[in-house]
Amino acid sequence: MAKKYKKRGTKEYFTDEMVRSPWFWVVLAILFFLYLFLTKTEEKKEPEIGNSTTQITSMKEIEEWEFLTIHLEELVDTIVVRKFNNLRSTKIYKGNARLGIDMKKCGKNWAVCKNNSANITLPPIELIDKEIIDETQTQTFYEEGKISATIKNEMRSRAKREMKKKALKKENLQAAEQNAQAQFKKIFSALGYQDITIKFQK
Repeated sequence: MAKKYKKRGTKEYFTDEMVRSPWFWVVLAILFFLYLFLTKTEEKKEPEIGNSTTQITSMKEIEEWEFLTIHLEELVDTIVVRKFNNLRSTKIYKGNARLGIDMKKCGKNWAVCKNNSANITLPPIELIDKEIIDETQTQTFYEEGKISATIKNEMRSRAKREMKKKALKKENLQAAEQNAQAQFKKIFSALGYQDITIKFQK
């Protein structure tokens, strides 16, 4: 009659035949290695907050971060009335406005991190590129008379002002802020922080 090995306090037991079976030890080995694998996986998921100081400092060295690009077009029509003949020029100016932040404008304590919490204060969203207009895409639809360089520069400046005004609309600034918050939350979450607060300088 087979001898039984009974676990105290449970109804489970192993027979001599089970213990002598090679399959018993194969299954036991598989369970053991599975346990080691899961333990190591959990250890990898643990945050390494203590090593994040250097990474946070390096973010400031990136300087300009882009969070939204807006394609813009502006029609400018100029008429100059003269005694004998009028001058007229109609152009469409095109370009891209990139909204983002300049990390050089961060305060000294822009990232305050403690335990699992991170309080981030970012510079305000602004135009990263001062030049919006792409001259290679400027189109002239109509031109009458000899247009001077002064008039052309005035038209270009007018187009730039209007394009800048469109780029800095409230909805565009909000969209750029949302993109910035999402990206910084992703970065600080990867560093191991769970409670992350992000705000912008006024």
